[in-house]
Amino acid sequence: MLQTESDKHQRFLHIASYIAILIIIYFVFFQRLGSNHMRPWDESMFAVNAYEMVHNNNYFVPYYKGVPDFWNLKPPLQLWVQVFFIKLLGLNEIAIRLPSAIAMAIMSLLLFFKAKKILDKKYAWCVFLVFVTSSGLSDVHMARSGDADSLLSLFIFLTALAYYNYISSNQSKAILVFFLFLTLATITKSVASLLIIPGIIAFTIWQKKMSILLKNTWFYIGAIAYLSICVAVIFIREAGNPGYLNAVYECDILRLASVRKSTPEPFLYYLNNFFEKRFIWFWLFLPGFFMIKSDSRLKPFASYIIILASSYFFIISTSISKLEWYDMPLYPFMALICAFPIYKLILSSFETQGSLFSTISAYLLIFSIPVYFSFRKAQKGEIPSDQKKLEQLYKYAYQVAHGKIQCKDITFLNSNFDRPLQFYKYMINDKGCNINIVNTVDNLIVGLKVAVANEELKTRLAQKFELKEIEKFESVSIYQTLKFK
Repeated sequence: MLQTESDKHQRFLHIASYIAILIIIYFVFFQRLGSNHMRPWDESMFAVNAYEMVHNNNYFVPYYKGVPDFWNLKPPLQLWVQVFFIKLLGLNEIAIRLPSAIAMAIMSLLLFFKAKKILDKKYAWCVFLVFVTSSGLSDVHMARSGDADSLLSLFIFLTALAYYNYISSNQSKAILVFFLFLTLATITKSVASLLIIPGIIAFTIWQKKMSILLKNTWFYIGAIAYLSICVAVIFIREAGNPGYLNAVYECDILRLASVRKSTPEPFLYYLNNFFEKRFIWFWLFLPGFFMIKSDSRLKPFASYIIILASSYFFIISTSISKLEWYDMPLYPFMALICAFPIYKLILSSFETQGSLFSTISAYLLIFSIPVYFSFRKAQKGEIPSDQKKLEQLYKYAYQVAHGKIQCKDITFLNSNFDRPLQFYKYMINDKGCNINIVNTVDNLIVGLKVAVANEELKTRLAQKFELKEIEKFESVSIYQTLKFK
């Protein structure tokens, strides 16, 4: 059957819209992904662990400098994906960060197609654009970083969707998909994956389907398989890293009731962050809450995501230990809610014009500036000013590792967190240069090239040696140690 001009036009617009989605995803999540040095803390922790896993082939116990690592207590899935990309692309920042970028790209597409399925393409575009312009996505630990939070957020959202598909259908085996994604979430970031469960239980009780769930034989099969896999992963780690179980209990399980690796924050910490810097559309949450529940097409699913989001938000807000990236699993749920008022505005204010041009103009008017700033933030990858000085030595090592500064045998003198330097030591040593890292001047000898950024360490070095500054990179000085004083 011959296509009419109208059909061809619609097909062109259909293809063009998906090309636009892919372009936006590329610039927000992938462009210049490796343009910044490896950051402390978790990113460089995973990077070093992944490199050592490639070389020692121990896929359940992360190592640091050849010994089991008690700093990284997370399950191994994030490391497995990073190991895959290191083997595919070599050791570099892109290989470490690709799992997070890909996870958020998948999340963006998942949100688009889910919104399109439950409503229409215009709503799908609103959800997609609200999500990708969420300012927190480009922050540390998020979509462009080598941490586990992006992968965790994807699996939590897939877990939530899988459970809703089960509870709203008559297919008892569908519960197995829920357990599949819950398993993946748990072996990504252990206890954090379970914070979605109270909301799921609350929704099941509210829907009066708890008895149906508990009578489902496949529920018990899935639960047993989930527990078996998770327990196996934990005990394999414990066997190769004795003391691991106790460390997980103290640092992860007790984190809800005690401060771990963060300062005490108030209950409204995450709410304040949403308004101030993390989720620029959050002011639309309450209007979206009331408007989306009033739409008969969305009411059941809307109630579900609101219950899940509210429960998750309450749990992380009442936890004594708070870190700003713990809010990341909330982003897809909030995008679905906050996008609805924008969708209704476009329908009521612009659709009356009856033209494609007016609809596109509406999206451009609302989203062009947020998209621009999302692109800008992703490309610049700015480091907070209070951290720049502390990371100068990491930046210098990045320049050396990528051939922007001539590679030479050098000793890094550093008293700060050294895992980013360890990452670059592996990169540079693999290229044939001899790189060492020390945190004190005590064992340094005459004839070394020493790179140092810390002013106190520079003073100590000058007190011990006569020095010749042979190179300068911002606040990093590279000295030749000439003789003892």
